Amino acid sequence: MSETVSNTKQALINQEKKATILFLILFYIFTWGYDFYDHYIMREMKDYGQVGLIEGSLGIIPYLIHLGLLFVALYCFKKDKPHLIKYIYIIVYIVVVMINDVMIFLSSNDINYNYQSGNIIEVLLVLFSPIFVNKTYFWIVSLGMVFKYAFAGMVTGQMENVLTPIMLIIILAMVAYLLLTRTISYITAIKSAYEELQKSERLAVVGEMAAGVAHEIKNPLASVKGLLELQQTDKSSAGRYTPIILDEVNRIDTIVNDLMILGKPKSQNFALENVRNILDYVLELLKPLAAKNNINLITKVEGDLPNIYCDETKIKQVFINLLKNAIEAMEKGGFITVAANLFKNNIVIEIIDQGGGIPKEKLPKVGEPFYTTKEAGTGLGLMVSFKIIQEHEGQISIDSEVDSGTSVTVVLPAN
Repeated sequence: MSETVSNTKQALINQEKKATILFLILFYIFTWGYDFYDHYIMREMKDYGQVGLIEGSLGIIPYLIHLGLLFVALYCFKKDKPHLIKYIYIIVYIVVVMINDVMIFLSSNDINYNYQSGNIIEVLLVLFSPIFVNKTYFWIVSLGMVFKYAFAGMVTGQMENVLTPIMLIIILAMVAYLLLTRTISYITAIKSAYEELQKSERLAVVGEMAAGVAHEIKNPLASVKGLLELQQTDKSSAGRYTPIILDEVNRIDTIVNDLMILGKPKSQNFALENVRNILDYVLELLKPLAAKNNINLITKVEGDLPNIYCDETKIKQVFINLLKNAIEAMEKGGFITVAANLFKNNIVIEIIDQGGGIPKEKLPKVGEPFYTTKEAGTGLGLMVSFKIIQEHEGQISIDSEVDSGTSVTVVLPAN
């Protein structure tokens, strides 16, 4: 559950980053492009007599602030907090523009000075707000723009000059709000449908698992029950069926243990461990079983392999499961090769058998609960192995060909 929540959170952060990058690109294009057009092209065309930055303004200071904000944005991206960038930019923009406007007014010697209103950047900021799907940001932008014009009107004493842009901002804000509410409504509907689908899928998986567990446990229980009843009716057979009963009980115990591992949260018993030592332990443990089945185990482990950060018990279980599968697949005996080497800062372990192989069409199902190609198997062992390797940020891949054997490759990050 915690892994799912973490993935969802990261996905939301990534979406916020994409929206913020688009916002930054448009902000700088519109801000600097509009200023260049207003201060140079328009003034040249209208022959204002002064081309460039307006006298009494902050000059190039706003542009230096814009450049400084880029470093702030990069820092927020690095810290996975892109949601802060839009608030920082809009607040700084409003404050800088207000100070700039007041300075121009105070430095003007013209008693008939008229406050110049209207800025395409403000249209961008208001209309752009729905892309963040955030009502708080929408209200900050909209009310911030209205406050900026109201403040300018009060300072200059020219409220009549700011009423038109205030009304325009309100109209634009109404349009943006409609877009925002429609977007939120649409996203909510999709989220609700997705959650309902997930719920249905979970119920289906639970039903499938329950049916599989019942089926797998029912068979050995039926055997145990039948043998115990037989012992009750036939006193002379007492003790004869005990080994079989124990085997069936052990089979149930294995199924239950595998299910418990699947249901447990991510293990925290991690430490640096030596791959060669782990493989030596597993090979030594399964040598008697291999010899019993007339199988020779060949090891090709590269020297001086780096350690891996892992739960040693669980990694051992993975290789025990994989090697037992390989042994059980070779009814006629032969060779099993266990190889390990370093490749691109990953430890690659291969277990290659000479068994009957798995048909290509069945390979995608391998690892699913209760799917197995063995007569007495449950399919849980391989599923547990996949889960454990996933918890260790590794990968398992299976390559097989009928009558040519199977190769299982486990990739784990080296330390």
